[in-house]
Amino acid sequence: LHREELKQIPSQEARVRRLVELNVAEQCLNIYKSAPVQKRRWDTKLKGGRVFPIIHGVVYDPANGELNRVPIDIHQKVGELRECYDLYDFDSPDLHESFN
Repeated sequence: LHREELKQIPSQEARVRRLVELNVAEQCLNIYKSAPVQKRRWDTKLKGGRVFPIIHGVVYDPANGELNRVPIDIHQKVGELRECYDLYDFDSPDLHESFN
């Protein structure tokens, strides 16, 4: 999936760091597309205001003890793979009943 990007990184250490970041980003997408998260996001959308939960990816760097945020645009990624992430038919009139 990310082979070409990783092959272009000359340093083994930098390649491993990037692989970890890519893994975190993929896991964020897995969490985002899960049914409980989708349901909660939809419920908070119906109530108005901000949609929750918001997914953040972070990586701990043992070399310096810092927790670094992984830059990921979940909405862009989901848009690229829309059919994989449409867990519910949000236009369905029976939507709310299907969650109960």
